[in-house]
Order: sequence, then structure tokens, then C-alpha cells
Amino acid sequence: MDHDEDVTLMMAFQQGDERAFDTLYRKHAPALSRYFWRSTFSAPLSEEMVQETFLKIHRYKESYQPRAGFRTYLYMVARSILLNNWRGLQNSRLQADLDEDLPLGGSSDMDDEIARREDLRRVQAALTTLPERQATALLLVRGEGLSYEDAAQTMGLSLSALKSLLNRARNLLAEKVLP
Repeated sequence: MDHDEDVTLMMAFQQGDERAFDTLYRKHAPALSRYFWRSTFSAPLSEEMVQETFLKIHRYKESYQPRAGFRTYLYMVARSILLNNWRGLQNSRLQADLDEDLPLGGSSDMDDEIARREDLRRVQAALTTLPERQATALLLVRGEGLSYEDAAQTMGLSLSALKSLLNRARNLLAEKVLP
């Protein structure tokens, strides 16, 4: 299913086809959950935010205009929900139990697994210290694979402003993570 099919599905949903909405949900909920997890480090909170995002899309379906791809629209809504919760997340993210939310890798060498988890914790801790816009830009492009153009549109930025945010975010992360 490609970009045009998502727009077609959303338009069908606007016309009352609930199955089209279900298809969009099944297709995009897993990636959206990962997006929220990367910001919250909490699987339950991530799932709650996914539900809130799709509830908002369902509730305001009439206002959808296919000016951009559905995925761009989806992440605009998701970003809004994340921003509404950002202050509370700033205080609670580092308290999350990462061992519960992170599945063990397939490594048979426990030392490698412990080192991998420690590296991941350092990156996650560093992400929580980034300014919100830098963290969001990084998560949209690197975490969710949005193109620079789609991420810029999602965040309401010019392409050059997005690239500048990404550059600053990468530099700050490197300072905080690399020994």
C-alpha cells in the first residue's frame, strides 16, 4: 500500500467507510507506537498516545484535506499529542523501567547484551535532554524514516530549518553519548 492508497483510504473513511479507518490503523499504529516509545520510553503510555491520535483523527475526519500525504498528517496529529504531554514526560522519562519495555536481543554473549543496553540507556538519556524540537526532528527522520520534506512539513518548518535542527541535535547527542 503506498502513499496514494492511504489518502484514498482516508477519503473513503470520510465518506463513512469504517473498514478504511481500520486499515489505516492496522498499517500505521505499530510505527506510531515506536515513535511515541522513543519519546516516552513507556510501552503503556505509547499505546495510550496511539489510541489518542487515532481517536482524534476519527473524531475530526471531516477536517482532513489531502494537501499532504496521510502519513504526514498522522505525524502532525501525533506530534500535537506528544507536545500536549511533553512537560509531564520530561519529568518521568528517566524513571521508566527500560528493562520491561526493551526486549532482550538475540545475543548469546551476556556481556555484549549488557553493553548494548547500557549504550541504549545513554542514548535515551541524552535524547531526553535535547530541546523538544530537536528531539522531534531526530525522531521523525531517524526513528520513523520520514523524508526531510515530510518531517519539515509535519513540524511546520522550512527544509533548511529542519536540517539545522537535525545538525544541532546530532552534535548535542554526540557530545553527550561519545566518551
